[in-house]
Amino acid sequence: MRTLFVFFVGILLATSAQSQETYVRWRTFEAVDTLFKQNQKPILINFYSPDCDSCQTMLTQSYREENVANYINTNFYAINFNIQSTKEVAFFDGQKYGMGADNIHNIARALMGDSLSFPAVVVFSKDAQGMVQYGFKTSRQLFPILIYYAEDAYKTTEYDEYFGYFDKVYPTSDDSGYSMVRSVAKWMTIEEALEKQKTEPRKIFIELYRRLQNTSTIMIMQTYNHPVVGNYLNTKYYPVRVDADSRDTILLNTIITRSKNGNSGLQLTLSSEPNPPLFDFAMLTYPNETVMEHRFASKYYFDVKLAGYHQFPVMLLNGRMEFPAQVILNETGSLVRVVNGFRTPEGLEPILHYYATDQYQKTPYDKFLETFKTKIK
Repeated sequence: MRTLFVFFVGILLATSAQSQETYVRWRTFEAVDTLFKQNQKPILINFYSPDCDSCQTMLTQSYREENVANYINTNFYAINFNIQSTKEVAFFDGQKYGMGADNIHNIARALMGDSLSFPAVVVFSKDAQGMVQYGFKTSRQLFPILIYYAEDAYKTTEYDEYFGYFDKVYPTSDDSGYSMVRSVAKWMTIEEALEKQKTEPRKIFIELYRRLQNTSTIMIMQTYNHPVVGNYLNTKYYPVRVDADSRDTILLNTIITRSKNGNSGLQLTLSSEPNPPLFDFAMLTYPNETVMEHRFASKYYFDVKLAGYHQFPVMLLNGRMEFPAQVILNETGSLVRVVNGFRTPEGLEPILHYYATDQYQKTPYDKFLETFKTKIK
């Protein structure tokens, strides 16, 4: 258990600013309002009472743990608010709040409703999606809350479902057990998958991930190791994993096409050239306005000029670098769909069926979900 937590801390350190500061950089509501308008980040509000022992323990221990403080300072705007403050506060919508009944500030009532229990952590995403977490939290118990919003898992998964899988990978209690599980999904390279398509056509499922991203790790260790998901991938797809931080080179033929109505397509095949030229994004430009199909062989590689990303995921995601992400190619290597975001086994299973059975060609996804029957117990 100790080894796992040290590994987890290493991940957080690598994704956080390498700051020497070990305290959370607390700000006022007014300061956060100004900063948010300049650069949007999730917002964390810690509500505490000065006569609450557990509130003080959170402030002096949980938030002062170096990795927690660095992670919050890098990824959030943080507000520490005394519920007994008599100061009038202007919220982000311009409305002002002051002291209320029972010696509790009305800003706490506005954000927490009638459930007033302290300490409490209120977190808002960049697009104002939020939740309240009540009660004392250790540093380990704060991490899943922080990661849920910092890595945008809230966009695809309810918190309780996300936390269930998070806690299996990064146990939040000191006495939690942990054991590695074998890889159910039989991962291969994109070159191996394209080679297999020649003799046994199947769709290709590509998981794009970052090795130091927590939600990517949870998907690899839990979602794809669920027997229902992993075995279905092995049967209906060729599963491919691509690390966006990889230094490996990938040799491919890339074919881009456009139709008269303006729609474009992308197809990947194996390169027959042993040493094609290095990929350049200028290669994605059509030679002239009359050309409807443009193909080229190239060597995709890790490019430090692309914020430290490998070019292949950048090309597949069209520059929308949100991880984890899933890419589906059809039986001839043509791009069918890009899906961004964290998925639990329950969230990924219907997506796999939707594309494997070609329902995407005739049925809207929401309509498909109405009749889909999961095999996950």
